[in-house]
Amino acid sequence: MSARVKTNGGLKNPEVKRNSLKTLSKNLRAIFSTALFLVVLCLFLGASCSAPKKSSLKQGFLNPPDEYRPGVYWYFMDGNLSREAMTADLEAMKKAGLSWALFLEVNVGVPRGQVDFLSDRWQEL
Repeated sequence: MSARVKTNGGLKNPEVKRNSLKTLSKNLRAIFSTALFLVVLCLFLGASCSAPKKSSLKQGFLNPPDEYRPGVYWYFMDGNLSREAMTADLEAMKKAGLSWALFLEVNVGVPRGQVDFLSDRWQEL
């Protein structure tokens, strides 16, 4: 029976092994530092390139796209509606900068109007 002798990973000199680990550690630190620097640089450049200019931010605030403009709930009281009044309301909404209106026909105890909900006349309006 032969006795096996444990070695230090095939290296005869433990000092060589320590130096290899130090070199590996230095290399990994250098790679990590370089990668971190590149990531930070890309983030900085990307943010500075895509940041809106002050004037375009102000312009976007003063004149926002339609999907960001406010809207209103537009109530009609139980058949009390006319083409003239609806046109005047819509023009005023547009002038005020509103981009949408949710049309609602409600009965809240006011005297009944002449236009029945979903009637032919109602749909023409």
